Amino acid sequence: MATRRATRQYDDLMGFLNDYRSTIKDGSIFLPQDTYRGELAGEVKLDIVLPVVGRVGPIVAQVIQRSPTGTALRLAVIPPEVEAGFQKVFVYLDEVKDYLISTGAVVARAEVDAQLAALRAEAAEAVAAAEAASAAKLEAERAAAMAQDTARAAAAATTSASQVAEVPSAGPRPRGIPIPDLTPLEPVLTGLMSDRSFRDLVLQLAVDKLRGLVTVTYPDGRVRYGYWDRGGPVAWRTEPTQEGEVLGVLLYRSKQLTREQLAESLEMMEERNMRQGEALIEMGVMSFSQLIMVLGKQVDFILQEIMGERQGKWSFYSMDTLPEKFLPPPLRVPSLLYRGLFSHARSMRGSELQAVHSTRLNAYVSLSEDAKEVLGEIKFSASEARFLEVLQSTSWRLRELFSVSPLSKAVTAAMLWALEEMSFLEYQKSEHSKRTIARIAQRVRSKKKQAFRGSLFDVLEIHWICLPTEIDKAHKKLRAEFDLTKATVKLPPDVVSASKEIVSKLDEALETLKPEKSRREYRKKLIEPMMLNQSAELLSKKGEMAIMRKDRREACGCFAKALELVPGHPDFREGLRRSTALI
Repeated sequence: MATRRATRQYDDLMGFLNDYRSTIKDGSIFLPQDTYRGELAGEVKLDIVLPVVGRVGPIVAQVIQRSPTGTALRLAVIPPEVEAGFQKVFVYLDEVKDYLISTGAVVARAEVDAQLAALRAEAAEAVAAAEAASAAKLEAERAAAMAQDTARAAAAATTSASQVAEVPSAGPRPRGIPIPDLTPLEPVLTGLMSDRSFRDLVLQLAVDKLRGLVTVTYPDGRVRYGYWDRGGPVAWRTEPTQEGEVLGVLLYRSKQLTREQLAESLEMMEERNMRQGEALIEMGVMSFSQLIMVLGKQVDFILQEIMGERQGKWSFYSMDTLPEKFLPPPLRVPSLLYRGLFSHARSMRGSELQAVHSTRLNAYVSLSEDAKEVLGEIKFSASEARFLEVLQSTSWRLRELFSVSPLSKAVTAAMLWALEEMSFLEYQKSEHSKRTIARIAQRVRSKKKQAFRGSLFDVLEIHWICLPTEIDKAHKKLRAEFDLTKATVKLPPDVVSASKEIVSKLDEALETLKPEKSRREYRKKLIEPMMLNQSAELLSKKGEMAIMRKDRREACGCFAKALELVPGHPDFREGLRRSTALI
């Protein structure tokens, strides 16, 4: 019998989009042979399963062509609810597009064109302003740069194969990112490269999402200018130019650019007064999106170079606007720093890390407020993320944290060292009152649920095979924990009320389980007689093995519990007698 229903399932968005553009929007669809069984009737009811949305339909469809690979259908009328399902997919795609654009992962074509135009306009304005400020000096520098670039390009074009390994020098150029006039400005912060203050600076900028200019001045007269936006660097400029940091040289050294392409880009820069990235795009060497990625890597490369330097001094100038709109999104400095520090910690000797942590083992450790602001920017592994969840779950002493960590002790020590170096950890001799309240409240609320759902053995947190001494010990311990009449912090009313209910339940458990008769009667209500006997036999065998090992404590405990389950059993009484006789 011919099949009158069919389903077309799309497992991915790309497949649906391709079919929608090519056939569905024009009223037809192709069903591959493996999507239905048997032979389709001349008219069928078709369901479509869409990514994100799910099943929509049915649509009345007529067969218009059959082939060995499948069947083509004409969609008579697409019902409004099906069309609405299609539109949900496109709305979802628009939301994804907006998210990717807002995070800088992709750039809209219109924005690309606008940014390119702005780059050209801003570069021209910068050159014009520099010429107006010092025409004679600028003309001399431009003439010198032109002569050097011309000679360099000519040399690159005629270099023999044996000289290909030599990297052509980019040379100083008057063009580039404009340097703001810092004369009327006072730095907000200053420091030396010889200490960790620069690392603290870049972290603080990330936390506060600041915009401005970072300068690093070296003893040899070099000055680096770092442009910061929304808490991360977006560009660097060094005066005088450092050839090893120039975009073209970096691409050449990483074998993404040939000598000939580098020389051609230099010629285009000189002849048409454009930046090297623009030249490379026009040459077809890279796309605009690739340029953004490469510029981001250039920013990353220079920052890592600076992080390793120990000479010079730095300053930070806060600014409302930067001299131009930069293409790459702000570099995620916290992620970069964490990964570098963690890798360093993993290379350290265990004794070094142990020495760092040993003096704080009894201190309470927690994440700082600054850490909570930027943790989302750091790419943690799944196990590292679980460790952070444990760290924030309650108040832990450092020694306790090592015990409950899902990571190995070595990896835990390395991660803690990296977070501490980033000033993300706080240590206190005593627990903070807010954390104390949160910890007690969580414990009380959890205990209340258990106390009124489980058995009286569960209330005392002991096994149903227990002795009177264990009952007394458990009651005393838990009553001390949940009797909050002498609490040193002010707890929420619901927590105080719940704690009183828990204490009452603990006393009820003691009253019922402490007397031998009522304890055994209560146990029989929970446990089948067969289970009681089997458990007693297992305890007896375990006790015999303990006697063979001459483990008096273990043997006495096993036979005492066996008699607790089956009172008066002669073999168990004899076993207990032999256990107590052990020396």
